[in-house]
Amino acid sequence: MSDAPLPALGGKTPLEAARAPAFATLAARADAEVGRFITVPEGFKANSDVANLGLLGLDPSDPAARGAARGPMEAAAAGISLGSGEIAYRANLVVLGGDPAGPLAARILADFTGGHVSTDRARELVARVAQAAAHRGMTFHAGVQYRHLLVLEAPAPAQTFAAHEEVERRLGEIRPSGPRAEDLWAFVEDSARILAPENLAFWPWGGGRAMSLPRIAGGGVVITAVDLIRGLGRLRGLEPIDVPGATGWLVPPRDPQALAGALDEALALGAAAREALARRAIAHVAGGFTREIMCARTIDLYEELLFPEAATLPVWRQEPLAIPA
Repeated sequence: MSDAPLPALGGKTPLEAARAPAFATLAARADAEVGRFITVPEGFKANSDVANLGLLGLDPSDPAARGAARGPMEAAAAGISLGSGEIAYRANLVVLGGDPAGPLAARILADFTGGHVSTDRARELVARVAQAAAHRGMTFHAGVQYRHLLVLEAPAPAQTFAAHEEVERRLGEIRPSGPRAEDLWAFVEDSARILAPENLAFWPWGGGRAMSLPRIAGGGVVITAVDLIRGLGRLRGLEPIDVPGATGWLVPPRDPQALAGALDEALALGAAAREALARRAIAHVAGGFTREIMCARTIDLYEELLFPEAATLPVWRQEPLAIPA
């Protein structure tokens, strides 16, 4: 929900300028606090695992969060239990640039999303590489779209580079280092060789041991299409709820490249996935667009147009709020 004031909105943030009666109702509650809080403390790198720890109420500098890493968070999302000596790494499917006939170290990390690969297609690619990983004492788990999981035994995590931060870098400049780094590099080499016709490879990063985080008192639920947040929710004692259609296919307006990627993914669905998507769409329309619901939404729209002041959010406080316990 964070954003900056925009001149086009009269100095307001998009959220301040939005017609949001539901948020206004929540903000008006006597027990509500409206403001900003810092999800990335000073001294921490601003990335999604750190920020989402804060978003779920745990200060990333808290000793309980020590050792937090992308791999074990996403292992928790998948329900994969890590042994005491195991390290879990996120493994991105990446597109390789540069000369296909040249050494792997000279290849370029051209795209960290595997060309916006579909989940079905990505699982086929994981299956092709999994046997090579097993020969090196690793277990390779298929995930969602370009995000997958590599598990191996090691005395500690290797130092790795996040794929999304190293686009256009040569792989040789961002090789893993530390415990079992050569095995991780060999895994990348294996995947690049097996997937050479597609100019693809798998890139491991964000390794860590099994995590245990303090549970949120009273529990709750988490709804997300992102494994990272699903895993953090589970680690904090929240129950993930799968919502049909929560696939991340919504794309920004006036972004033809994003739209093309979503269309490619939709067109790449197999027959079973298309049938399941159709059933969910029909059920969604039948349950969410009844006459009663549409009449109520129409009335809400007229109320917003006739009484806009009721949908105005209070001005946000400028001082940061403390992260809730």
